Amino acid sequence: MCAVIISLATSRVSISQEPSPNVGLCMSIYFEIEKLKMKYEESVKKIDSEIVKAEENIKEANRLLAEIQKAKVYGTDKEKKDAIQAEPLANKALIKAKETKRILLLRRLEYLMELERLNTEEEKLSELCKKISSTKVGGLSRSCFGDVRISRDNEVNQCTVYSIIHEGERITTGSNGRAEIVLLNGRGRVILENDTSFIIRESGKDDQIVELIDGRIKVDIEESGSFMRRMKDWGEQKLKELKVWICRKYRRGEGCAVTPWAVIGPRGTSFIIDRKGDYEASIKVLEGSVEIDILDGKKTVLEARSEAVLYSDGTLDLKR
Repeated sequence: MCAVIISLATSRVSISQEPSPNVGLCMSIYFEIEKLKMKYEESVKKIDSEIVKAEENIKEANRLLAEIQKAKVYGTDKEKKDAIQAEPLANKALIKAKETKRILLLRRLEYLMELERLNTEEEKLSELCKKISSTKVGGLSRSCFGDVRISRDNEVNQCTVYSIIHEGERITTGSNGRAEIVLLNGRGRVILENDTSFIIRESGKDDQIVELIDGRIKVDIEESGSFMRRMKDWGEQKLKELKVWICRKYRRGEGCAVTPWAVIGPRGTSFIIDRKGDYEASIKVLEGSVEIDILDGKKTVLEARSEAVLYSDGTLDLKR
């Protein structure tokens, strides 16, 4: 049986007070929402300032047009001639200022609608976090587009924003599906592309195990120090390693019968695993470093901007 291990040593954190097991999942998304809200709020303030300038331009254009009309009626011949020549430019300036204001008002409305959506999303997240505060959860869906299903045994549910994913459940994306899953107590994000099958398996004390059966995923893991600083006000967090299991494709669609695995390190690692080609897996490291360990004892370290392709006979083709 061929299996892959991708590993980097991870730090261990002592926990004096045990926080809610899912606080990281919730707070990671909460911080993201708050960051987006601040961005839109700043954009609204900037637009408000630009609207004031547009209104001043409208007033100035109207004032100029009023003077032009006055000159056309009561001015000297030269003033009338100058007024006639200036009128088209003043009208053009007025039209431009009004159009600028109209566009800014529409953009402002879009930002306000986004803020309202984020507030609603935040409320939904708050209720969800209360619901899962004392239960063990494998992950949360951050977004789901198209055909994305969550299944276990014979039960199948459609994925929506903030769907709870328990250990043992499979996420499957259809030909038009795409999903983003939050893992590792909020420190990891996994993007599932179309036609992908992915399982969150039962986790251990120091790791979280997932399996890529088919398709393509992109994984981003926040650097441990950055994660701990973000979470410092919410209790000390347990840093876990991520283990990605890969089985040979002759077991396609069934999942692993044994325990092949891969572990990604905590230092801001970003990588892609692709199982759509005529190989067992293609691993591309975008940031950090990754160790590939085939269970017969072969180990290879991939640095950033490098790639390896694993074939069914256990050979590894390195691409720099």
